[in-house]
Amino acid sequence: MERTGPRRAVSDFAPRVRSVRLTGWQLTFARGGVVVAMIVLWQVCADVFGTVDYTSGPLQVVRQLGEWESAGVLWEATGVTLAETAIGFVIGAATGAVAGLGLGWSRQVGRVIEPVVVLLYAVPKLAIAPLFVLWFGIGISSKALFAALVVFFLVFFTAFQGARQVDRELLAVARVMGAGGRDVWLKVAIPQATLWIFAGLRLALPYALIGAVVAEFLAARTGLGYLIRSSSSVFNSAGVYAGIVLLMFFATVLLAVMQAIERRVMHWNTSPTVDADGVV
Repeated sequence: MERTGPRRAVSDFAPRVRSVRLTGWQLTFARGGVVVAMIVLWQVCADVFGTVDYTSGPLQVVRQLGEWESAGVLWEATGVTLAETAIGFVIGAATGAVAGLGLGWSRQVGRVIEPVVVLLYAVPKLAIAPLFVLWFGIGISSKALFAALVVFFLVFFTAFQGARQVDRELLAVARVMGAGGRDVWLKVAIPQATLWIFAGLRLALPYALIGAVVAEFLAARTGLGYLIRSSSSVFNSAGVYAGIVLLMFFATVLLAVMQAIERRVMHWNTSPTVDADGVV
C-alpha cells in the first residue's frame, strides 16, 4: 500500500531542548554558588555526624588560618612555597619547551633521544625526591629544582609533539616565498607549536605547585607542605585541611593567570576552539 502525505524525519518528533549558556556575572555567581554550597555542606556534615576531629570543617579551617597568621608563619610559608613553584615552573617550562621544540624539529635526532626521555620520565619522581634534598639541601633550591623536573617532562612532550605537528606544506610555501631558516622557525614553526606549548603549561602549572609541596614533605623548615606535614604529625586535621585549601586556592589563581596570559599571547589565533564550557 502506497503511503501518502509528507514524510517527517525521526528528529522532528524529538523534544526540543533549549540550551542555556551562562556568561559573565551569571557564570561567576553560579560557580560561587556551587562553592558556597559545598562549604556549607562540609560544615553541616561535620557537625551532624560529629566528625570534626577527622574531617575538620570550614570554621575550624578559618580558625587554624587565623592562628597561623597570628603566629607569623602563614605568609612566610605561603611566600616560600609560591617562590619555589614560580622558580621551578620557569626553569622547567623554559628547558622543556626549548628541548621539545629542538628535538621535535630535528626528526632524526628526536627519534634517537625521545626513548631516553621517555625512560627518564618513567622513573617515579617520589623515588628521586630524596636525592634532591641530598644534593641541594633543605632550602628553596631543592624544592624549586624538583618542581622544575616535574614541569620539564610535561612541557617537553607537548612542545615535542607541537613541533612534529607543524604543517610541512606551509613551511614549503614559506621557503618558496623566500623565507630563510630563521624566519621559517620564528614566524611559522614556533607560532604553530605555541598552541601545544600552552596546553603543556596549563597542565604543568599545578604540578609545579605539587612538586614543591611534595619536596617540602621530605625536608623543609617552612612552606605549606611543611605546615601540612607538621599538622599531620600531631593529628591536627584542621591544619591539614587548611593547607590543602590554600593549595587549591593558589592553584586556581595561578591557572586563571595562565589563561589570561595565553589569551593575550595567542590573540592572533582566530581558529574556533572549545572553551571551558564546552561551547565552540
